[in-house]
Amino acid sequence: MYLQSQLRQTRGQGERRRIRDDIKSLRRELRQRESSAVGDIIRRATVVLSTLTTASDDGPLGLLDQHKFDIVVVDECSQVCSL
Repeated sequence: MYLQSQLRQTRGQGERRRIRDDIKSLRRELRQRESSAVGDIIRRATVVLSTLTTASDDGPLGLLDQHKFDIVVVDECSQVCSL
């Protein structure tokens, strides 16, 4: 937030570019730290509850080894259409 307000007040192009690069770098670091923290928590878990969307390879469960759990239960009965 501080860098964004500083960016608005800056008039020089070089300074603006430096601030934008700082913001970009900090966002990248935030994503990496978040991914690492989530991965550590999930790897240590014995039970994980998830939606099918977050259980995909693109979601946080994609950080796990393929054979982490012996049993997987998928409860999607709410998706069933009644006849």
